[in-house]
Amino acid sequence: MKKLALFLGIILIGIGCNSGASTEKKEETRASKAVSKMNTICQLTPDQSAKLQPIVENFIKTKIENKDKYANDQSALRKADSTNRTNYVDSLRKILTPDQFEKLKSARNQAKMNKQDGKGGGDNGGEQE
Repeated sequence: MKKLALFLGIILIGIGCNSGASTEKKEETRASKAVSKMNTICQLTPDQSAKLQPIVENFIKTKIENKDKYANDQSALRKADSTNRTNYVDSLRKILTPDQFEKLKSARNQAKMNKQDGKGGGDNGGEQE
């Protein structure tokens, strides 16, 4: 019985330790996908891609940390996310050329429009609530 309890304890500790690494890997994967998408939109140089990777990873990591930290305070969460986004955009501006930054903004706005169009078609006739 003691062996079984010890075995289960080791398994649970292993799962707990592994979940942190898994989250970190997911952040890296999300960041890689974001940088890849930026590369497609902006035709980044290899140097720009290398510089953007840690910036995007930090943005995602901070966003997740803010969500956990301010889970019970939506106002503080919005403020923290706003600060995080401002820092992120400022970092992007330093790395991207003005033309690349405008392409990225345009693609983001287009994605927002497409998302809004997908929400329409219900009883509200496509209007936003």
